[in-house]
Amino acid sequence: MAAIDYDRLKRMAREARDAKIEAAKVEYREALRALDIVQKMAAGNGLARPQDADARKRIGRGVLTELIQEALRSVPASFTTQDVINVIVKIRPGLVGVIQKPSVAGSLGRMAMAGDLDLSEPGRGRRHAVFTRQTVED
Repeated sequence: MAAIDYDRLKRMAREARDAKIEAAKVEYREALRALDIVQKMAAGNGLARPQDADARKRIGRGVLTELIQEALRSVPASFTTQDVINVIVKIRPGLVGVIQKPSVAGSLGRMAMAGDLDLSEPGRGRRHAVFTRQTVED
């Protein structure tokens, strides 16, 4: 291969690479612009922005256990995980979307294994587990 051909092919490869990089940059800028438009539309409709909302905050297991114990005072004698979540959300409306059903179910299961609650009906599939509070015996 002659040096002139080598230089020409090398220049063509470099130009092709530069064109692809420029196209990727343009695509990236367009995607950011579209994302900004969607974010502004969401803010205009009163939807929360991720950096403003506490919806992504997490609560620890100890705090969740305290919330569940507080909620257990208000649930009926026989209750499900969803009943507990509903009471927690009534008590602390700011926790809507933060409380996760699997976390509450796990905490209730641990409380049942520890003997703090009775598991009257175990849940299977779409059927909810039903818990009952411990009765105080004299």
